[in-house]
Amino acid sequence: METFTGRSVHSHSYRRPDDYKGKRVLVVGAGPSGVDISRILSDVAERVFLSLDGVSFAKIGASVVQKPLVVKLEGDRALFSDESQETIDDIIYCTGYQYSYPFLTERCGITVENNWVKYLYKHVVNVAHPTMGFIGVTFKVCPFPVVGVQVRFFLTLLGGRVKIDKEAMLDEVLKDMRRRKEMGWPEHHAHKIGLEQRAYVNDLADTGKIYRLKPVVCSLYEHLVEHRNDRKRFRILNDEEFEEF
Repeated sequence: METFTGRSVHSHSYRRPDDYKGKRVLVVGAGPSGVDISRILSDVAERVFLSLDGVSFAKIGASVVQKPLVVKLEGDRALFSDESQETIDDIIYCTGYQYSYPFLTERCGITVENNWVKYLYKHVVNVAHPTMGFIGVTFKVCPFPVVGVQVRFFLTLLGGRVKIDKEAMLDEVLKDMRRRKEMGWPEHHAHKIGLEQRAYVNDLADTGKIYRLKPVVCSLYEHLVEHRNDRKRFRILNDEEFEEF
């Protein structure tokens, strides 16, 4: 990477497509950020190359060229695993994020190891100090509905409506990590939810004795996860059903 002569940023720092007008841009990673940024830049850049491990089934645009993984950078050239190479002006790394809490002191009892925030009960409550909550740590979710349930759940604990001792919290955290390991999930996916979203938010609601998220929200999320290339419009009909329009 240090040999690359162009400009490179992480998607965290991306702001405006106009900065890439007329450029040959390499986007590394085909998650939500990589797909969205590639699609946007295809309208202004000379050429957009999307480097990924496998094939993206999302509709990105005919002007976006899908490439395999980058294996080497030399000057203004990117070399790929299929032995092809391209001249590149800019690189945007859409390679995920790492949890970091430099503003917390050691007294908070929070550590991060391999992107696992230790220890959060139900990915929200600091086991060491249960009046401290972490909202939005989970990923591979429909963000705002899940965050809403997390907030309501945490407020019930703060208000004393639900009481859970620290030992029980820690036991559940460790039990969940063992389950994830048995499923073959790597440790750095400690806060991944994915298609377990429905079970997760329902568990939060039932534990906190609060109302559940409407089932249609989870159903629509599951549909879109399983049909990533389905860039259609949907209308929510009621608490249970949605339709395409």
